[in-house]
Amino acid sequence: MQRAGVRPWYDERDNIVVGRILGIRSIISFHGETVAELRLRFEQAIDEYLAECKKGGMAPDKPASGKLLLRVPPEVRGRAGSPPRPPASA
Repeated sequence: MQRAGVRPWYDERDNIVVGRILGIRSIISFHGETVAELRLRFEQAIDEYLAECKKGGMAPDKPASGKLLLRVPPEVRGRAGSPPRPPASA
């Protein structure tokens, strides 16, 4: 479950553990009263999501890689790797 980007939390009102898959546009949530049940519901939620994607002819969402590529001018990139400058004397 950890690799999928799952965020579990305890719902005190209903006395259950709720989980939600993060990093994709679709909302996939599940819940259980025990860890074993939560894991089972997680697997069922994934299977249902993939079946719905297949049925609808859509590709399943993939989690974001967490990488952000930016184009930075060479002079900025050079300064980013340099040690900090000492403060100017007053």
